[in-house]
Amino acid sequence: MYSLGVVAYELLPGRGPYKLKRQSAAELEEAIAAVDAPLASATATDSAAKKELKGDLDAILNKAAEEGPRPALRHRRCLGPDVER
Repeated sequence: MYSLGVVAYELLPGRGPYKLKRQSAAELEEAIAAVDAPLASATATDSAAKKELKGDLDAILNKAAEEGPRPALRHRRCLGPDVER
């Protein structure tokens, strides 16, 4: 669930959830542990994408990509109603 959330987060707004300077695995792990991902609509590269992502898609993407694989697994049942809307 987590990996799917991160891939969707990268594809839909046009960039990943974390700003990395070194682009290393260690830096990514630090960012995941220390920083909550911003709303996908806030990171979107164009205004049409920002508008489309606001609301339910923001909630779905952030819930799926929340702090690594474990919390996302807990949320998989919670995502069903969000996706069905």
